[in-house]
Amino acid sequence: MNAAETLAIIQGKREEQRTEHEKKILNQFEIIKDKNATYEEKLNALLYISIPNEKDRDIYRERYYENLRLINLNPKFKKRFLEYFEEDKISSDEIAETVFRGKDRVKGYEFSEYNAGVYWLDNDDKSLW
Repeated sequence: MNAAETLAIIQGKREEQRTEHEKKILNQFEIIKDKNATYEEKLNALLYISIPNEKDRDIYRERYYENLRLINLNPKFKKRFLEYFEEDKISSDEIAETVFRGKDRVKGYEFSEYNAGVYWLDNDDKSLW
């Protein structure tokens, strides 16, 4: 089961039906949504929700910091990297906002329509290929 499914199941339960672990998952989800949370707090919360094993979380955390270090070593690369990707998530409230920046800009609704089409092709009649 993936993190989104787990969250949906937990959110569907009444407070008294939730285990302590489920309550912690919901708390971590709130941290991810909190605009005042630091990137490190959000990283740890996201890892807690999506990666069950602490050792595996440590591996992903190390990868994150190593990638961040490598990106910061080269300011020219960092600038180009940030030109292509928004730092904020895609939200339905901002669906018309630009999702990918740079030479080939993509709007949120275009991204959603494309993903819906890919999902349809991946999950329906393969004879259309």
